[in-house]
Amino acid sequence: MAKGSAGRRYARAVFEFASQNGDYDKWLQDLNDIRDFLIDEKVAAIIRNPEVPFERKKAMIDAGLPDLEGLRRNFVYVLIERRGIESIDKIVAEFQRLLNERRGVAVAEVITAVPLDEAAAARVADGLAALTGKQVTLRCSVDPSIIGGIVAKIGDKLINGSVADRLARMREKLCQA
Repeated sequence: MAKGSAGRRYARAVFEFASQNGDYDKWLQDLNDIRDFLIDEKVAAIIRNPEVPFERKKAMIDAGLPDLEGLRRNFVYVLIERRGIESIDKIVAEFQRLLNERRGVAVAEVITAVPLDEAAAARVADGLAALTGKQVTLRCSVDPSIIGGIVAKIGDKLINGSVADRLARMREKLCQA
């Protein structure tokens, strides 16, 4: 099975556990802590090595993540046993997506030609919230090649209001005439 689909499957299972007690934020924090621990090169080398006994890997998890509660600790053990550690980034991302969906939050990838100040970012977020009917969180980046305007991606929707796109459409119309 592809790593992405395994990551989604694990994330959905964890999300169901979180739903039982409503401790979404605690699960998200723990998943981030697990990911941060597992991406350490020394830890990853031992965890991924099939010659290292499982008990040694367990001891490393116990020592490196001492505050991890039982169910979360067992989840890490399952990931190790089933070689699902490579999916940890996908698990965290999918859990966050599911949590955002549950809370009615949409994440918008916004590209502008120049950095947005707080007021402009708030206006963009409000405009996108009006379009989506959800609370919108922005992830902003800068790309001078769009010349001006804004490009926003929310889920599978792309809103291209860039000057570069308008110029390209104008050029296309002029070439057709």
